[in-house]
Amino acid sequence: MQHQRKPRRGEHRAGGLDRRRFLVGTGAVGAGAVAFTGSAQLIDGLAHRAFGQIEALPHRFGRMFPDLPPFATASDALAEALIDIGKPGGILDANDDLAAGPVRLITDPALNVNNPNNTTHTAGTTFVGQFLDHDITLDLSSRLGVPTDPASATNSRSAAFDLDSLYGEGLRATSPLYDPADRTKLRIGSGGLFEDLPRDAAGKAILGDFRNDENLMIAGLHAGFIKFHNRWWTSSWRSAARSRSCNSPRPAGG
Repeated sequence: MQHQRKPRRGEHRAGGLDRRRFLVGTGAVGAGAVAFTGSAQLIDGLAHRAFGQIEALPHRFGRMFPDLPPFATASDALAEALIDIGKPGGILDANDDLAAGPVRLITDPALNVNNPNNTTHTAGTTFVGQFLDHDITLDLSSRLGVPTDPASATNSRSAAFDLDSLYGEGLRATSPLYDPADRTKLRIGSGGLFEDLPRDAAGKAILGDFRNDENLMIAGLHAGFIKFHNRWWTSSWRSAARSRSCNSPRPAGG
């Protein structure tokens, strides 16, 4: 997967489609996105200006409540207690029949009586949250299982939801993200029956953030943002053309 990297710098709705029902009924999601207006040059300029405005944002991670004391002091006893909680048969084990496979565990209510569906969360909560996180944070230095001081970890994303995972650094710096036939639009691929992320000859996604090809849902959401931008731009361009035509002086005798 290719990562066009830039310089560092759920609401519950009554009757909404919850996560499990969503996975049963569909395999992709769509979404709206904030789209830039203007020519390719204007899009490029806005992107660079936006990145300049967020240079002052922190480049490192931190704690939400730095003055809050820890729940417990690290010790061997605490580590053993945590392992005990998470062990098979522990209090966090839903005792699902894993031999049934992931599809049946999601689709057959009789197999998830100990791990019931959460009807207070809509289907998009998980995946939109993942999309937001990918646009705001990326830690390339910390290692799993190794304690790390958050203040020492560098954030390789901009700490703002600026959709750089979609637009990259603009046309000049991240041209592979844009449609070569129309630079005001973003590249979109085809997965056969449905749209897909743009990909190179080896099948690797061409994205502002490589993580948006981690699973089908987040890939579909990203593709939805691309399609919204392209559709919005086409619609806005036609509206502007009609407006210019209506406001143009009529020829003599017309």
